[in-house]
Amino acid sequence: MTPYELKFLIHLHTTPAKWSNDDTELYRNVVNCFEAEGVIEVNGDKEAGWQLTKLGEAWLEVILHVPKPKPCFVDYAGKVLPVI
Repeated sequence: MTPYELKFLIHLHTTPAKWSNDDTELYRNVVNCFEAEGVIEVNGDKEAGWQLTKLGEAWLEVILHVPKPKPCFVDYAGKVLPVI
């Protein structure tokens, strides 16, 4: 997933407003891909014209809850030592 795609999904999740650059080829490609995958669907009641499906909401939920990586040290033998 690209940062642009993630930003688009978050936008649909948080606001009914129209996407600011909805006349670009990149936008059309992302929308077509997400619609074909069942991540978004048409919603004429929203200014954006799109909304996340249940699949889209679930996918975004998973993405947003990925834990922050924890630092560690790997020694010469490949043993992982936690960093405190």
